[in-house]
Amino acid sequence: MEFIELFSDSKGIDTVSKELPVFPNFFVLISILFSLLFFAWIINNYRTHVKKIFSASLNEKVKLSIEREDSETIKKVGVYLNILYFISLGLLFYAMDYRFQIVGSNSFFNFVVANVLITSFLIVKYGVHYFLGWVFDTKLLTFNYLNDSYYKFKVFGVLAIPMILLILFSNQLFYYVSLLCVLIFSLLWLLKCYKGLLYSYQFKRFPIFYAILYICTLEILPIILIGNVLITPLHKFILNL
Repeated sequence: MEFIELFSDSKGIDTVSKELPVFPNFFVLISILFSLLFFAWIINNYRTHVKKIFSASLNEKVKLSIEREDSETIKKVGVYLNILYFISLGLLFYAMDYRFQIVGSNSFFNFVVANVLITSFLIVKYGVHYFLGWVFDTKLLTFNYLNDSYYKFKVFGVLAIPMILLILFSNQLFYYVSLLCVLIFSLLWLLKCYKGLLYSYQFKRFPIFYAILYICTLEILPIILIGNVLITPLHKFILNL
């Protein structure tokens, strides 16, 4: 076992020592390896389609081209990248907990629970989107909104893998990489909320009130709950910069 000094007391802050395993949980390492192999398989078999999806996250013309093409292969690759995104979120939560000891247990059970909760929540959000599209007869709008919003999260799911490795194994960089992950995810989340309000405003049949209610309940509330859990370690980290 090695002792890693998380916070220095040079600024009058209580020193906090965390006893962390030399290696993260074995099953988590297997999950990371699976993610890398899964992405390598996607790239090997669907390189052109992955490039299109990544380009669509930044280029509106490419996104419209994909929508007009309506390719089943593109949709399938999008599902694969969504799965990778779900796995990356679970791994990222585990990596944060491993370093900041939010839950305080380096167990496979915690990793499984985190993945189940994250995946279930994201599926519920998808379901709510499609339910609202059915209620207000805006199925096409809902589909376009989901595609537009989640292109960027697909990219984040891939970029998160090297950042997860740095958080787990780099004692010098894990603070800054963790902060970078939080900033990137927060920016994507704000863009998603903005797009939701924009789509609602452009399509008059979907009341703006329901868009705001949705954002408050399924977007802002989870962030508040997660922030409440992370506030103590992040506060110590910011004070120690």
